[in-house]
Amino acid sequence: LLLWFLFLVINVVRAVFQIQRKQTVLPHRLFWWGGGVLALLALIILPLSGRFVSRLLSTRFTEEAVIVREDLNRVAIALIREHPLTGVGLGNFLFESINFKEPATPLYLAVQPVHNIFLLVAAETGLLGLFLFGWLLLFSWHHAGRDGRILLLMVLLIGLFDHYLLTLQQGQLLFAWVIGYCYSTSERIRR
Repeated sequence: LLLWFLFLVINVVRAVFQIQRKQTVLPHRLFWWGGGVLALLALIILPLSGRFVSRLLSTRFTEEAVIVREDLNRVAIALIREHPLTGVGLGNFLFESINFKEPATPLYLAVQPVHNIFLLVAAETGLLGLFLFGWLLLFSWHHAGRDGRILLLMVLLIGLFDHYLLTLQQGQLLFAWVIGYCYSTSERIRR
């Protein structure tokens, strides 16, 4: 949610500056200003919230969310071992993962993808698909400017802990936008 809000604020501020000045604004300045303002707001508002502080201090590795994520990682690795080259097919992680779940697992916990885009890509498309996905990311990194690299790094860090960049439409749009932004700022492509 915070990432979406950050992108919204940055793009609104960027559009306002471009309209007022009728020129291109340096995206990295806008990015750092927008991020700085949001970080300052977070530093002021979040500590004042007693619920936030108590939740942060009470987080343990034995919580259901952590255990479920570990289980999904285990299932993804088992699927990769079983289908190393081609994977189980795009969108088939949910169907195939049920075979690896404990029978007592509640359905709402059994039917969700692994919370790591790299494991999800490897499980669904195999190591060949993971290689192509990695090639896309490296190629995008190579062609991106400084701002594109920062955005790509943010998206990839989120991808280590959540799957929505590949499984939900909003995440797919965000991911595609970041990849496109990396290429649009490239001097190599413009030549």
